[in-house]
Amino acid sequence: DSPVYLITLVDYNPSSAIIAKTFVTQIEHEGIKNLASIGHLLTPASFLPEELPHVTDQIPMNTPADKTKVRKWLEAGGGVDLGDGVRKPLGIECEALILDFNRLRELFKNEFDKIINQQHQVMHKLYNPLSMELSDLNINLFPVF
Repeated sequence: DSPVYLITLVDYNPSSAIIAKTFVTQIEHEGIKNLASIGHLLTPASFLPEELPHVTDQIPMNTPADKTKVRKWLEAGGGVDLGDGVRKPLGIECEALILDFNRLRELFKNEFDKIINQQHQVMHKLYNPLSMELSDLNINLFPVF
C-alpha cells in the first residue's frame, strides 16, 4: 500500500524509454498500482549546455520502425536541444554520466531528496517516456517465458 518511487538510470534514447515503460507496465501487471513518481537521472538536463554536443549521439533511423520509435520518443519529450530551440533525435549513453561519479551521486541525491521531502511529481513534465504509445510498434510488453 505504500507509494513506490522509481529512479531510472538507462540510456536516453527511444529503446531505453521503451525499456522503462515496459518495466513500469510489468510491475503494474504484478500488482504495484501506487507508482508515486519516476525520476530519470540521465536526461539532457544532467549536463551543461556546452557539454551536450560532446555526450550526444545521433539515433539510427534506418527502418520505418526506427523512425516511428524516434517520432514517438520526441513526442514524449525526448531528443536534445543544442541551443537552437529544436529537439533533435540525439541520444545519450549511460557511460557519459557514469564516468563522472560525483555528478551521478549528486543527481541521485537530488532525486532522492525530492522523494524524502515530498517534492516529487507524478511524472517529469518535460520528459515522460511512459506516455509513449507502443501499440503500433508490435512490442510485446509481457514476454512469454
